[in-house]
Amino acid sequence: MHIRRRAWKLEYDFVWSQTGPLVPGVIATAAQVWPANLTDTNQVTLTYDRAFTFTNQTAGPQAGTLNIRDDNTIPPNTASVGIGMSGAATILMQAHPNFMYQFLARPEYWIAFGDYTIGEALDTASIPNAAQIEFPPNIYSVTATLNADGSWTIIQTPLANAALAAARKKNPQATWKDFSG
Repeated sequence: MHIRRRAWKLEYDFVWSQTGPLVPGVIATAAQVWPANLTDTNQVTLTYDRAFTFTNQTAGPQAGTLNIRDDNTIPPNTASVGIGMSGAATILMQAHPNFMYQFLARPEYWIAFGDYTIGEALDTASIPNAAQIEFPPNIYSVTATLNADGSWTIIQTPLANAALAAARKKNPQATWKDFSG
């Protein structure tokens, strides 16, 4: 069993990557990352003059959104632009000349299992075992187990720890799989 832990902070970024056409399977590595917030640095412009770069970071027209303007210098099908968290691209769109993107800051968290690479553009409709993870107020950690049938068991980590401790009182060799279903 391979367990991978991912941690991040809810810190937004603007990102771009020179992906060429953005299609499933493309690996997008953020070439530039600019920190953003939802009030006074929530808009930026992507421009091209022999190289892509962000410029003119300002307060956008509406607090609570992240805005990216592609100016008229953007060559078609050469780059992708979007937002990230903690320095990693999370949502990318194909960059187009004279285009404006507006992202609402309402993150959703999903988990899936498969042969994927960090930064790989995914066709989310074709992922068979994706499950949404809910974080109720004051819960910042969950434990997810992939079951033999491809489904997920997702439990708040404090509850998982308590269940494991209770199981180990009965059997000191108990593991997560002994009570997770």
